[in-house]
Amino acid sequence: MKLLIDTNIYLELFLKRENYLLIKKLFFLFYRNNHETYITTQSLRDIEFILKRQLHDSKIAKLLQHKAYEITSKVISITNDTAIDALFSDFADYEDALQSFAAEESHIDAIITLNKKDYLNSNIPAFTPQEIFNYISK
Repeated sequence: MKLLIDTNIYLELFLKRENYLLIKKLFFLFYRNNHETYITTQSLRDIEFILKRQLHDSKIAKLLQHKAYEITSKVISITNDTAIDALFSDFADYEDALQSFAAEESHIDAIITLNKKDYLNSNIPAFTPQEIFNYISK
């Protein structure tokens, strides 16, 4: 299964928020069950930017950005077509549109996110961490 991991999943993990332990287990299951996990170039940028602001430490933010890359199978580049499709889409949020269109271009099976409602206009199904955990741990 090819899974795009949304930016908010990495932030939840690195900032040890409410779903931290579940997400940690998920990455273990992804690895153990040979699921391919993907991150967009936009997410890598956003992770560093947000973590710098949250942690007030650019070195730690950069290390965590590298960790996001290390725990992910592949990086998806945002193409010109992706950016234009996202710009003129029905998505309320441009970043979510970028994620969705990049996932579609890369033939991703599902998007893992904390905010499924952000992907109502997506052609790729979105799952919460709990939903995908229940699905793959059967």
